[in-house]
Amino acid sequence: VAVRTLLLAMPALLELVNFSLSTGSAILFEGVDAVLTEGQRVALVGPNGSGKSTLLRALAAPADDEGSYFVVGAGSVGGTLGPDNRPQDSVFFVEQDALQWARLLRAAECEEHELLELTLPEALELASAGASAAALEDAEAWRSTLVAAYDALEWRTAAYDETPLGELSPGCAVRAYLSIVLQRRDVKLLLLDEPTNHLDLPTVLWLQHALLASGKAVVMVSHDRPFLDAVADHVWDIDPMLHTLTVSGASYAAYCHAKEIAREKQRAAYEAQQKRHKRLSSVAENLRAASASGARHVAKDHDTLQRDFKRDRAGRSGRKAKAIETRRDSEATV
Repeated sequence: VAVRTLLLAMPALLELVNFSLSTGSAILFEGVDAVLTEGQRVALVGPNGSGKSTLLRALAAPADDEGSYFVVGAGSVGGTLGPDNRPQDSVFFVEQDALQWARLLRAAECEEHELLELTLPEALELASAGASAAALEDAEAWRSTLVAAYDALEWRTAAYDETPLGELSPGCAVRAYLSIVLQRRDVKLLLLDEPTNHLDLPTVLWLQHALLASGKAVVMVSHDRPFLDAVADHVWDIDPMLHTLTVSGASYAAYCHAKEIAREKQRAAYEAQQKRHKRLSSVAENLRAASASGARHVAKDHDTLQRDFKRDRAGRSGRKAKAIETRRDSEATV
């Protein structure tokens, strides 16, 4: 109770209220309510194509100039990091296989292709040429990280001092990019799309530790279940069939376990319902067969009393069959 009271008292970084999102004519989800508070680490899950990456882009930039997604309806995105009062660089989106070095290094005067021709130390030096305190902090943070990881994580193999950014392997580029953004004090919320892609195991373990130590709020999409198990303490689950977003305060592992138990219970209930329907259908078919036989009955010696009795009983059997079928069909599908 004390923990819940504390969470409710914390200001929301992001608050989705009756939030709906679409891509063209396809509704991803609608009427969603969700709150993200400081330090929460959310695993954003759902089937492929359900809109996980699109939601990350919408959280990073609710107004999409390219028209790839649309925030529809009367919903809103609020909170201290909402689009109307978001401090600059407080929300940082690391998109899958689309690193933006110019944005990371805040080198607005440089084109992306120009930075890709430089080594990382050269790019950091260029960014700090204007005596920006933030750029100088980036350079110092990178140097300290590289010294710590040079031998322990074998980052020396990347030859960052000699290799231009554009020639780094995907894994080497991603880990350098993440190491800089993770140490940014002004970044309060990280949006990560498949951050462990291309990373070796020691670097994945480093990333897990760095995310936990940073204290930053994180919303992440990943197919790496052990990574989500180690990092996430909340789950947002997109259901593309129902167009809903389930919000859970459980860890990823606990949520998956509970969901699997619920799925097994539903499967058992469905199978029991199918057996019950099969039994009721069999009874109804037998009653209808008896009804049809009685309706066709021709009494011996023109015994009209026997004929009427058979036909009356046939009528009752038909009505019973109809009642049983109505009972069967009125059950909600499990």
